[in-house]
Amino acid sequence: MPQANIERLQSIQTFPSLIAYLHDELDWPVEASESKFRFCPDFFKL
Repeated sequence: MPQANIERLQSIQTFPSLIAYLHDELDWPVEASESKFRFCPDFFKL
């Protein structure tokens, strides 16, 4: 599992920056331009 970049994680304030973080730092298969990628609470274990 990739190590989290804490400073970048703490600087996230918008949805596009969250998507960029998830893609760049955690290798999630999503691009910021993908408007149809949907999350549900179960996905995040909420």
